Amino acid sequence: MLNFRHLFAPLIASLATLCLLSCNVLFHSSPDRSNDPTITITGVVQVNRVAGAIIVINNFTSSVKVGEATADANGVFSATISPGSCPCVILASGGTYVDEVTGTEISLDTPLKSVVSSLLYSEKVPVTPLTTLVTERLIANSSKIEADNINDVTIAARLEIAEALGTTISVIWSLPTDPDDPAFDATSDAGKAAYLIAVLDHMLVSKGIVSTKIAAIQDLATAFSTTLKMFAEHEAAGIDWTSDMDASAAAVQGGAAGAIYTEINPAEFGPFILETHDQITVAVEAAKNKKNGGGGSSGGGEGGGGS
Repeated sequence: MLNFRHLFAPLIASLATLCLLSCNVLFHSSPDRSNDPTITITGVVQVNRVAGAIIVINNFTSSVKVGEATADANGVFSATISPGSCPCVILASGGTYVDEVTGTEISLDTPLKSVVSSLLYSEKVPVTPLTTLVTERLIANSSKIEADNINDVTIAARLEIAEALGTTISVIWSLPTDPDDPAFDATSDAGKAAYLIAVLDHMLVSKGIVSTKIAAIQDLATAFSTTLKMFAEHEAAGIDWTSDMDASAAAVQGGAAGAIYTEINPAEFGPFILETHDQITVAVEAAKNKKNGGGGSSGGGEGGGGS
């Protein structure tokens, strides 16, 4: 069978570069906060909303702790750090959330992660399974990351995860809506993020890949971080990402909180693929060209339609 995805790989690379160029315009509109004495980062921890999660913020390069906080009953947290602390990694662990399908309470035993590449931009940060995939991809490529390309590489990693999950970068970096919010909007990026998180979690557990959702996300992140393939070994075992994600979408829509998701069309998130173009390499090379005076793309920072 003809593999159309590989035929379009050069186009994808071109689009990635174009997106990085446009990100430079879109994401540099926020004020420069680098001279402020302190910066307050606010965010949300969500599988479903995680109550009481412990937040630790570490410098990305040194792993030194630069901030901490505790999420409230709705998964919302606030932490103060210095501008020089970034890029940094936010880790959330502990606390509990309610499973969207079964309605049971689950402990967050394995950390969720998110990366803040720069404080020149939005400090409203989602900490979710989607941002955990992005963070693990960045950690796996840490040897390629420098101060002058961290924004480009972060954007590229978000693009990779978005492509792999058949969605957009704005959904990946959105602060997901609280499923219990009466004003839940299934057509917004924030609503789609909440839905995609729930469906992804359900699929990984329902197929028996691992026994718990958070462990599933961590295993998926580890596999994807280095090979750009998401559980490729399970393809031979008959696991089909597109049909299985569709089945999980139906389960979430029929579950304990399913009524809020009924407006979303699962087809918006497909097709799910097992391999993506290495857009991080594109971003790194573009940053090198720019540094050496050869032009090339310039990446953005935090943003992508989240808050």
